[in-house]
Amino acid sequence: MRGVGTIGGRYSLATIGPACVSASHFLASFALLRALPPAHFGLFAFSLVVVGFSLGLSSALIGTPYTVAANQDRFSTDKVLTFFKANLLFSVLVGLVCSGIVFGMHPDATMTAPLFGLFGFLATLRWFSRAHAYAVHAPVRVAIMDITYAGVLIAGLAAVWLLHDLTMDTAIAAFISAAAASVAASGTGYLKSQFIKAFAGHLRGYASIWRNQSRWTLLGAVTTEATANAHAYMVTLIAGPAAFAPLAVGALFMRPISMCSNSLTQLERPAMARAIVVGAASEALHRSRHYRWALFLVWLATVAVAAVILVRFPGLIVTKNYDLVTVMEVTGLLALVEAVQLWISPEIALLQAAGRFRQLAEATVLSSIVTIMVGFSLLLAFGPVASLGGLLSGVIVLARCMTRLRRQFERSFPEHGGLRSSGRAARLPPAGIVPSQVANTREDQTALADPVLSN
Repeated sequence: MRGVGTIGGRYSLATIGPACVSASHFLASFALLRALPPAHFGLFAFSLVVVGFSLGLSSALIGTPYTVAANQDRFSTDKVLTFFKANLLFSVLVGLVCSGIVFGMHPDATMTAPLFGLFGFLATLRWFSRAHAYAVHAPVRVAIMDITYAGVLIAGLAAVWLLHDLTMDTAIAAFISAAAASVAASGTGYLKSQFIKAFAGHLRGYASIWRNQSRWTLLGAVTTEATANAHAYMVTLIAGPAAFAPLAVGALFMRPISMCSNSLTQLERPAMARAIVVGAASEALHRSRHYRWALFLVWLATVAVAAVILVRFPGLIVTKNYDLVTVMEVTGLLALVEAVQLWISPEIALLQAAGRFRQLAEATVLSSIVTIMVGFSLLLAFGPVASLGGLLSGVIVLARCMTRLRRQFERSFPEHGGLRSSGRAARLPPAGIVPSQVANTREDQTALADPVLSN
């Protein structure tokens, strides 16, 4: 019972922040669903998909390699600053791209485009700050950042609702304020490293990171995005934002699942990497099983709430501008997709922690091809809702690949003494300490003296 309580406490801390963020996004989408016409709501929802893709790229290029590197035996100050400089430059690039995409789809959006670019910049900074906090085993800091983000967003939207018309521009302004407040809550050590010390970093140090990890995580992020959101791009670009709007409404109900899954991954991946580094692979496998059960409970709760709302109180969410049956069909299909995706999320986190980025990327290439081909065919033949069948097909293919890769990982360790025959994990360093903190070299001590690692 004490073990169950420990696991429950760890996951409660990891999910309370994302739950607040998910609730704030749900309320924001709910308000915009009623305030905006379908075409504008579809554009706003698609813009958030673009930001989500940018966050996936941030994790692939910077966050995931940083998480793994921070839990290795040697992690110097120079390496820290390399990651922070790369993150700052990438965040600026994301802001410019987001602004350009919105302007290209809506040329009259002279204010919307730059505002959305600023939100993309701040959202990317916020995402890496969360990854940093998890990498140094500070989940309380992540919870504070998430709660700050959610509180400021809700307050901003409420102020706009009461004092001004709720438009796409005013809504984005509220999102900008929330992201900025969350970044500020990341702590002075992080802020100094991100905005001051990062300029002393050298991008040439990123070359080895690119060769060993980032090029494979980037490929995996792109193909994962194709698997997860190909329908959003195809429907929006072919049928228009208005046709994408019902799919976005159905996706609202599944938002808590994705938010909790992302946060639990960021929580468990560093711990799995730490366990694998010290030779306690069985501990990493145990954590992946606990992770799956936690995700299963989140899925059950989310689907139950969605079913109650759609069957008993549909008017709370679905306005007269949308067909209820269509929204129910979208929600049901997305629930099936999330069930398969959550089943393999622990495998993906485990393999990332083990540094098997190339195998993961190769698996997602196959699933993305299936998703695009099936989804495009169904879109042309039967319409936007049917395109979700391509998404379901893609994640099923990915699930088969992940199961095979996990079995290969488990079989590889008995040969090297990684898995104990007794099934008991080796003694790990304390949960708040990364392996570099038990090293004794001068370089390691220099790295630990940097505020960004100790904050």
